[in-house]
Amino acid sequence: MERSNQKSTGKITIKKMKKLTKILSRLLIQKTKIEYLYKKSSAKHLICENYSRPTPETAEMNFWLDAQYLQQPEYRLPDIYSVTLENVIYSPRNNLLLSNFPCQIIADSLPTPYIPKNPTVLADIYLRKTAKISGICTVFVSYYQDFYHQIIDNIPRLYLLQNEEYAKLESIQIICPRLTPFYEFVLPKIIPENARIIMVEEHKNYRLEKLIFTSFLTKFNSGFLPKEYLSFFAQKVYPERPRKKQNRIFISRQKAANGKRNILNEEELFEILRKFGFQKYFLEEMTIREQMDLFYDAEIVVGAHGAGLTNIIYSDKINVIEIFGTKFIWAPNFYFLAKSMNHNYYYLCSDENLDYNDPNLWQIKLSTYHRFKDRDFMVNVSKVKELLSSIL
Repeated sequence: MERSNQKSTGKITIKKMKKLTKILSRLLIQKTKIEYLYKKSSAKHLICENYSRPTPETAEMNFWLDAQYLQQPEYRLPDIYSVTLENVIYSPRNNLLLSNFPCQIIADSLPTPYIPKNPTVLADIYLRKTAKISGICTVFVSYYQDFYHQIIDNIPRLYLLQNEEYAKLESIQIICPRLTPFYEFVLPKIIPENARIIMVEEHKNYRLEKLIFTSFLTKFNSGFLPKEYLSFFAQKVYPERPRKKQNRIFISRQKAANGKRNILNEEELFEILRKFGFQKYFLEEMTIREQMDLFYDAEIVVGAHGAGLTNIIYSDKINVIEIFGTKFIWAPNFYFLAKSMNHNYYYLCSDENLDYNDPNLWQIKLSTYHRFKDRDFMVNVSKVKELLSSIL
C-alpha cells in the first residue's frame, strides 16, 4: 500500500513539473521585432517588378480562419529586405534568432506569427552555453523545417545575398546545424561565390558578431514567390533540357512519413485517374533530383494537401488539383504558389458533414485543429472525374 502511494506521489510530482514548465515557458519566452534592433535606413529592400497580383477569386473560396486575411482583391508581396545586425544569438536546436539583451525571440525570423513556447525553446534561451562566431554570417533555416518550408520559406532567403554590396564582401558564412537532402542538392547551385557553409553543433548557442538578416519572401499561409526569385531559381536549379510536359501525376500519401491525410478510398480514386492517363507516385521513395525531373515534365498534378505539392515549383503552366479532407481550404499555400507560377489551380473539398464549428469534434477525438486537419478522409470520385473531364 505504501509503495502504491509513493508511485502516485511521484506521478503527481512529474505532472506538476510539466505543468510548471509550461507556465514558465509562457511567461519567460518573449518576442521582439527586428525593427527595434536596427535603423530602418540601413535596410536593403528588394524592388520587385510585379509587387501585386489580382486574386479576386479568393472572395468565393472558403479559407480557414488563419488564412482569411489573404482573401483580398489582390495579393501584395511582403516587405522583402536584408539588414546587418550585431551580436545576435543563434540557437541551432530550434533554429531561433534571439536578441542579445534581453534575450528574446526575433519574431521576424519565424515564417508564422506564432511564437514557439515549449520546454526545449525555454532551455535554448536560458540554459545553453554560448560560443562566438566572428566575421559576417547569415542564417537561412527557421524553426519550421518540413519540405514545404525548406523550399518556400527558407532557401529563398538566400536570394537576398545576391545584392551587389554583399558581393564585395570577402566572405559570408552560411550557418547551418544540419543539411537536409534538399539543402544538399540546392545550396551549391544558389549560394554566392564568396559564401561558404559552416556547420555548427546543436547543443550550444552562438553569438554572431555580424549577421546579415534576410527576410522571408512570402507571407504566412501563402506560397506566392516573387517573379525575380523564381527566375533566379529556374536559372540555377532547373534541368538544362527542354520540357516534355507529358507527366500526369497523382501524389499518393500512403507512404508519407507522418501517416497523415490519407485518402481512404485511394484505390477507387486511382481507378478513375488511371483512365485519364495518370500514374501514381510515392515521393518519399524518390530523390530530390528524381522529383524535380518528374515535375519538370508535368502536365497535370493531383494530390491531397501536403508538402509533395511544393514540387509544382519545377513545373511550367500546368493544371493543379488539390484535394482537402475538410469542407474548407485549410491552408491556401499551393493556391498562391500556383498563382505565382502561372499554373491553373483547382481544388476539391470534402463532402463529409464535418466542419470546424461542428460540436461533434470532441466526441470523435478531433478536438484540436491539427488532428482535424490531418485526419484521413474519403474523396468524392465522381467530382474528380467531372473536373478532369472539363480540364483535359
